Amino acid sequence: MKNILAGIILIVGWGMIANTPVFAAPLAKPAVENRPIEVVVNGEFIKLDIHPLMDRHHLFVPIRALASLGLSYSFNAKTKMTTVQNKNGDYLKITANSHSASNNGQDVQMEVPAQNREGRILVPLRFVSESSGYDIYFEPIRQFVFINAKDYSFDSSIWEQEDLQAVRKAAIALPI
Repeated sequence: MKNILAGIILIVGWGMIANTPVFAAPLAKPAVENRPIEVVVNGEFIKLDIHPLMDRHHLFVPIRALASLGLSYSFNAKTKMTTVQNKNGDYLKITANSHSASNNGQDVQMEVPAQNREGRILVPLRFVSESSGYDIYFEPIRQFVFINAKDYSFDSSIWEQEDLQAVRKAAIALPI
C-alpha cells in the first residue's frame, strides 16, 4: 500500500514538474519572423538573384540590382571600385570596404562601406539611391523597400483594369 501511494505521488509530482514553463513547449510563434526584404522600384517589384542584406540597420544589394533603377554600373576587380552612373551622366564611385566615395568627382563619406561578400560587391542601397536622385523608404512591417524617382507618380488607371492579379500586385506595391 505504501508503494502504491508513493508511486502515485511520484507520478503526480513528475506531471507537475513537466508542465512548468521551463519544460513546456512554446505556445506561440515568435513575434518577428525573418522574411526576405522585397524591393519595389517605381511601383514594380524587382526580382533579385539574392535577397538584400540588412546589416546594422543598413540595407545592402548587389551592384547588379542597380540596373532596375535605370543605373549603369561597372566594377574594376583590381581596384575593387564600383562606378554607378545614372541616365543624366551623374556618377558615383564606391570602393569596397572604404567609407570614402566620389559623387561627380567630389569626395563624400558613407556611414557604412560597400562590402565584398562571397565574391559579390554589395552596396548600401540608401546611399546609392539618394545620391542618384531617388527617394527611398523602408517599411518594416511588410519588409518592403520603396524606391521612387523624383518624378514618379502612381498611375491610378491601373484600378480600372480587368486583370485582377495586376490590380492586386499594384495595391501591394503601394506603401502603407
